[in-house]
Amino acid sequence: MAVKKTTEEFNKEIQDKYGTDIRVHGEYLGAQRNISLICSKGHIWETLATNLVSRGSRSFCNICRKGIYNRVIDWNTDNISKLKDLTSKYLDIEQIAEAMGCSTSAVTNACAKFGISRPKLDNTMIKLCSILLEQDRVLVTPFEEITTSNQKAIFKCSKGHIHEQNIYNIINDNTGCPSCFRANGTSKSEKEILDFITKRYSGSIISNSRTLPDKKEIDIIIPELKLGFEYNGTWWHREEKVGATYHLDKQNNARVHLGINLIHIFEDEWELKKDIVKSRIDSMLGNNFKIYAKKCTVTKIDFPKGFLDENHIQGAGVPTKYNYGIFNCGIMVGVMTFSTSRFDAVYDYELVRYCSLTGINIVGGASKLLKAFRKEFTGSIITYSDKRWSTGNMYKAIGFSLLRTSAPGYKYYKKLKSFSRFQFQKHKLKDLFPLSYDDNLTEAQIMKLEGYYRVYDCGNDVWVIL
Repeated sequence: MAVKKTTEEFNKEIQDKYGTDIRVHGEYLGAQRNISLICSKGHIWETLATNLVSRGSRSFCNICRKGIYNRVIDWNTDNISKLKDLTSKYLDIEQIAEAMGCSTSAVTNACAKFGISRPKLDNTMIKLCSILLEQDRVLVTPFEEITTSNQKAIFKCSKGHIHEQNIYNIINDNTGCPSCFRANGTSKSEKEILDFITKRYSGSIISNSRTLPDKKEIDIIIPELKLGFEYNGTWWHREEKVGATYHLDKQNNARVHLGINLIHIFEDEWELKKDIVKSRIDSMLGNNFKIYAKKCTVTKIDFPKGFLDENHIQGAGVPTKYNYGIFNCGIMVGVMTFSTSRFDAVYDYELVRYCSLTGINIVGGASKLLKAFRKEFTGSIITYSDKRWSTGNMYKAIGFSLLRTSAPGYKYYKKLKSFSRFQFQKHKLKDLFPLSYDDNLTEAQIMKLEGYYRVYDCGNDVWVIL
C-alpha cells in the first residue's frame, strides 16, 4: 500500500520542481485533494495536488501573473536576442513568458514576427506526428505552413481519404479520419456500449437506426424493452455544434414517434464512471441482483461520501445533514440523503441522492428509506430526476407527484474535466479564473476564454411531496 507523503515532503517536491517562489500553505491531504499554495509576495491560491505535480497546473500565482500579462514589452535588439536564447533553453512557452516578463501570446507573436522557432509549436508537432503514426495517417500540408496548433491542415489516411481537420482537435481529442468514421458508423466507446449490451441481453437489438422522421441516428434500440441508448462525445455534442435543445428534442422525438425511452450517455460518464453506467444499463435490462427491502434494516449514518462517489452517477456532491443507509446482513447496500431545500425555499426538505451498490437493485429500498426519514421529519420534500437517465417512475411509486419539468441544464467541459452549472455562480469565477474574469463578460464568455465548451442535457423532472 502506498504511503501518503507528508506536507514537508510534498513542499520539497514542488520547490525542487518550480523553485522557492511558491510553497505549501496548509496541510497536504493527498494527491486527489486540493492543496493551498502561497507565493513569495504572500498571495494564496489552491489547485489539485496531482495536477500540480504531473502537469504544472496552477504552479504560478495568478495575482502576480496578472501583472505580467498586463505588461507591454519593447521588442528591441536585446529583447529579441534574449527571446532567441530562451527558446533554445526552454520547451515550455510559459517559462519563456515568465523570463521575458510578458504574456504567452506576446511570445508567440514575437516568435512569428521575428522568425524564431516556437518551442510550444515544435512540441505540438511532435505530439501530432505521434498520433498520426498510430492512426496510420500522414500530414499533407507542408510543415512550414503550420504556424499555430489551432489551425486546420490537410491529412490523408491509409485508405486514401483526403480531409481537412483542426490540429488542436486531433491532439486533444484523438479525432481520426472523418470519412472512415462515417463509414464505420460508430465510435470506439459506442461500440463498447453496444458490445456490453449484446453480451447482457439476448433479445433483438438494432444499431445505428435512422427511423426517426428527421432521419437522425439512434445508436442502439432494444424494441422489446422500448429502450434506446445514445453515446454522446462531449466535444461533438457541444453547444456550438448541436445547440441547447438537441438532446431533449431527440429524446422527445424518440418517445413520440418510436415509443421508446432514449437514454443519453455522455463521454465523461463512460470514461470515468463505467461501472456505474454498466450497472444502470443492467438494471434497465433486468440483470441486476435483487435484494428485498423487507429483509433489510435502515439506520441513520454519517454523510456517505465514499459510497456515493463509487455508486452514484453524479458522485457525492455537497455533504448533506440527514443521511440513511439500508443494510443487508450487516453490509450497507443503499443510501438516501436529504438536506433542507437548496434551490426552492417553498419546500422544507430535498431528497438529494438515492443509490444502491452497483450491480444490485433493492426492491422496495427507496420506499423504506423514505419512510425512515418521514418518521423523524414532517414537511414537504422536493427532488429531481435526470431526464437523460430516468423517467422518474421510482419517485412516483414512493409518493412523489410531478411538479414541473425544467429546461435543459449544462456543464462546461475541457476534455473530461467538467464544471456543473450548480458548482459555482458567476461571482465565484473571479477566484477560479482571475486572468479571464471581467464584470462585463458573461459566465459563458469567461469559460470560453478558459478553453471550456458547454454541453446541454435534457433537463430534470421536478417531484414533490406536500
